Formats: sequence, C-alpha cells, structure tokens
Amino acid sequence: MDNKKIAHHALNFIGGMPEVFEYHNDDKSKTIDIMTCVYDGNKDKAVVSTIGLNETNINKLTENNKNLRVELIMLALPEDDVFGEIISSAAFDIAESEECDIGMIIPETVENYISDAKASHIVLLNPAYWENYEPFETDDTVITWLLVAPITDDEAIFIEKNDILKFTEKLQEKDVDLTDLWRESCV
Repeated sequence: MDNKKIAHHALNFIGGMPEVFEYHNDDKSKTIDIMTCVYDGNKDKAVVSTIGLNETNINKLTENNKNLRVELIMLALPEDDVFGEIISSAAFDIAESEECDIGMIIPETVENYISDAKASHIVLLNPAYWENYEPFETDDTVITWLLVAPITDDEAIFIEKNDILKFTEKLQEKDVDLTDLWRESCV
C-alpha cells in the first residue's frame, strides 16, 4: 500500500499542516510513522495519526469481501510528544497481536508514559470527530481510521460491562476532552 496516498487521504479529513515523525518500539526493532497536524480552527489542539499500520493484516473482511486494515487517529495537544508515544505504542500492540476492533481496550497504554494520568488506558472508537471522514478504498482493501480515546479505570469497567455505544453516548453527553489525561471519569 502506498503510505503517501494514505497520509494524503488522512490529511484531507484532518486538515492542518502535517509533519511526519518516525517512532520506534522499546527495542527499536519496529517503527511506525506518526503524522502530526495542528487541528484546523483550534491552535490549542492537534491530531496525530499512524501512517503504515495498514500493513498489518488484522484478519478481517469488509461486507464487500475486501481486506479491512486500520490506521489510528488521536486528538492531541500541540508540542506534547506523549500523544505520539501513546498512539505508536497502541499501533505496536495491534501489529503484534494482529487484532483490532471498535471497543478494543488496550490497558495501561497511557500509564506507561504518564504514571499519574487518570485516563491510563485507551479504547478504540469510530472517528466521529471528522465530518468529512471516509475510509480509503482500493480494489481489494478498505483502510479505516479508529479513534484512540484515553479512558479511566471506571470507564474501562463500564465498557466491559456495557456496550461501546453506551460509552460513546456518555462521552458525547458529557462533552469529554479526550486530550485531558487527568480528567475525571464520565461514567
């Protein structure tokens, strides 16, 4: 897959001025590119997105029998590299497990970088923040972006006991700032 085309596709729905940085796992055996964009209309926010996670086969097919692949996207704060670390860590976990789905919780992802963060885990959600978002399609593949949302212990328990849609409703109802890693639980 041509990752430049994927980056351009993501930039079309994210907006802003992109910069791409390479991140490594702990032993530097794997790398992933992370595109950072200042979020259009709000210079206090940014967006980070993986570029290249789509190369991981997550063993899922779309309704059209096309291979489903993913990239991750996350709301971030400009000038704070921890969001790039968090999303790259999630990408390495997904690449290693070759599993990924909406509602998937990856425990302690934030905690690995910020020990006192209340939102210490992440969950994968639909990318509802971008109105003009569309998956990237080729003849045999569909690449979709999943939103990385930092969550608290109580929110992780709520998601496991309930349905991810109920949690998404709580996020919207409480207008949760997903860049606040020290926020109170919304459940």
